[in-house]
Amino acid sequence: MLRHLFLLLLLPLSVWGQQADCRIQKEDLKPVIAAYNPFFTDHHWDDFKKWERAQLGRGRRLVISQTGCKRHHISILLLIKPEEINPKPSFWVEETQALMHAIYFEDPTYALYRTEFEEAFKENFLRNGTNQKFNFPLGSRNFVCEILYEPGGGANIRIEQVQYIFAEKIMQKGIPRAEDDGWRKN
Repeated sequence: MLRHLFLLLLLPLSVWGQQADCRIQKEDLKPVIAAYNPFFTDHHWDDFKKWERAQLGRGRRLVISQTGCKRHHISILLLIKPEEINPKPSFWVEETQALMHAIYFEDPTYALYRTEFEEAFKENFLRNGTNQKFNFPLGSRNFVCEILYEPGGGANIRIEQVQYIFAEKIMQKGIPRAEDDGWRKN
């Protein structure tokens, strides 16, 4: 009897821990970096953990992880070796802009907010500097950023992109590939 009571008490806790209204499922999460992105070498995707790692030139290692439910979280971490660092503010701004351009190479969605991201990042970074977390919204996305730097040591550029996932599905404009003359093989 006591055993059944214990199981009944655990049931609401296990149901409470699960959200039935998740709008993005773990199996929906795919690599952020495109398969033939020319900026990265040694690119690996772990489908179980939903993270990827890649080499971005000499002295720069990238790790991206993802989670989601009602919001899609993309956590970007760029590790930079000490010999690659120029501690001027312009270095951090240019490094971050180049990082985002490389990650989202030929991604039409990023192209829609790229200019606003670059301006907002630069403005916030110049106001806050290194070793200070800052954030800014862009439409349905929020960016939480931090550049950790210790003189003589390496540095980390951290960007977490949090995008709210709307429940409503919006129809995309355009012609399906099967009906588009440019995609047909005839």
